[in-house]
Amino acid sequence: MVKKQKKIKNTREKTFRFLVFLLILSILWLAFFKVSVFLFQKQIAENKESLQLQEQELSAYERATSYDRFLLVSDLEEKVLEMPWFEHIPKILQIFQDLKNLDPNSDDIITLSDFNVSLDEITLKWNVSTLKALYYNSPTWGFKALLERFQELDFIKDITIRSYNRVSDRSFEFVLNAKVINNDWK
Repeated sequence: MVKKQKKIKNTREKTFRFLVFLLILSILWLAFFKVSVFLFQKQIAENKESLQLQEQELSAYERATSYDRFLLVSDLEEKVLEMPWFEHIPKILQIFQDLKNLDPNSDDIITLSDFNVSLDEITLKWNVSTLKALYYNSPTWGFKALLERFQELDFIKDITIRSYNRVSDRSFEFVLNAKVINNDWK
């Protein structure tokens, strides 16, 4: 019987120790859980405060009249690509000026009738008294062929003449088309 009582006592002690261990483990887990909840609540409070400050700043920006302009400019900056035409247009205008200075009695007269420029393409509509002015240089008149002049421009490529039309006995109309090289874009 004494053995039986000792066995029961050992079993009770083991059970008690196991229950105490579970109690301590539960208390530690509860403490960890409470600390974690406290830290999360603190972080949530900080984030809410930061969010409220940002919302106040945003509403101040939205109330400002310049904010609308800022949004428009920002939208344009995202959508519009710029090309430094202030550098390129003078080169084309120099070609026009050279053509304008030709001898009016010459057969190599070229006149511009239409000019379109976009970010991708330049289209020129011209009248010419002879097609030689497009393709041949004339050292006696100091005239360089129009196509050669355009090929020397560093911001265009793929120069083509879309069409030739005879307008009168002494003139042809043609459309010159060239693609703009986009490596200068910002």
